[in-house]
Amino acid sequence: MLDRVRRRVGLSGRLVASYILVTLAVVVLVEALVPRAGLPRGLQQLVGRLPFLGTSWYERGARYWVRRAGYTLFWVLLLTLETAILGGLFAFIRASTQLGFYIALGIEIVICVVTGGYMWVRLRRQAEGLWRPPLGRRTAARRAGTSGAGPGLLAGAGSTAGQAFLLVGAVLSYGAFAAYFLRSFLPVLDHERPVRRRLAEVLHARGYDLPVS
Repeated sequence: MLDRVRRRVGLSGRLVASYILVTLAVVVLVEALVPRAGLPRGLQQLVGRLPFLGTSWYERGARYWVRRAGYTLFWVLLLTLETAILGGLFAFIRASTQLGFYIALGIEIVICVVTGGYMWVRLRRQAEGLWRPPLGRRTAARRAGTSGAGPGLLAGAGSTAGQAFLLVGAVLSYGAFAAYFLRSFLPVLDHERPVRRRLAEVLHARGYDLPVS
């Protein structure tokens, strides 16, 4: 029994070490772009602003990592809010009926798996450049921040419609928001990677000796 536990601990340690090494390799790779100050004026215009990151994604300095921490914190706060909402819902159901509680919990788990899995795949495809949002559409992070403002004010004012909107939104979006939260720990964010790749391709075509990842 102890030998089995030791083997599992050793395997977990090797996996963590491998992940750290791969992460460091990726970070070194994505930081291999030419310093922004050294770019020709025409190419500097290609360093556009990204949600949450601004233009800090290019050189990935201290300002970039502060923004990355804020990005993760945004999803932490959003998930904390929805956890409180769902916790209150399930506590109310459990006080009324035990069977209803297990049924509601099972339904929510299925919804989270489906929506979380869909969002995970979509974000990965976005990072690989296989999926692009239609023109004029905002990112999910911005929609989450703005679409919740109206219902939040209604709920704060005691509006039944606003409270129902928040409840339904928490039930349907928890899995998707969890996917955003988990992927916020990746070395390069999903909406950052295709932009870096395209810029690296342009720089490579201009004669800069850069890896195109």
